[in-house]
Amino acid sequence: MEDKDLDATIARAEAFAAAGDFEASRTLFTRVTVDFPDVAKAWKGLGVAENKLGAPEEAERHLLRALELDSSDATRGPRSEVSTLLPDVPMRRWHVTSTHWP
Repeated sequence: MEDKDLDATIARAEAFAAAGDFEASRTLFTRVTVDFPDVAKAWKGLGVAENKLGAPEEAERHLLRALELDSSDATRGPRSEVSTLLPDVPMRRWHVTSTHWP
């Protein structure tokens, strides 16, 4: 995927998620995370899709990656956008302090 396709692919993945097609959303967000591993929004979207598809451990892993890349969600505390979107994901390591993946 090229840089010019990044925003369009994320928009399509978000549209699939909004329509309830989390399989398609997961597929597109996975593609983005492979080609652009530093895009927090893609990791966050992938976490949402995984959670909706019944994979809370995967969702947590992806969500933590998103927080490592963009800690602005973490600074808002337990009522952040992430915890609101994924209330049933056990956030065991909510305080992300390291800049590398565990």
